[in-house]
Amino acid sequence: VGCWFACSATLRSKYLPESLQSSIMTIFRVPLNILVVIGTKMEETAAPETVFYTCAAWFGLSSLFQVALTLVVRSTAKNEKKD
Repeated sequence: VGCWFACSATLRSKYLPESLQSSIMTIFRVPLNILVVIGTKMEETAAPETVFYTCAAWFGLSSLFQVALTLVVRSTAKNEKKD
């Protein structure tokens, strides 16, 4: 947890303008909270395997988004170096 806060703060300061950080973080918290509520409710109604596979799929999707962000950042950095 201690390392997470430092890393997330570094990433926020690097990619999000300071004047918009709170608004952007709030916008992204809403879908995250919806997923948490869905996962919690699924625990009551679905089989444990279904809940596990659903959460694993969400984590996999988030990993793909992270890879996509990394590729976009690298591509942008390369284009800025060329200019």
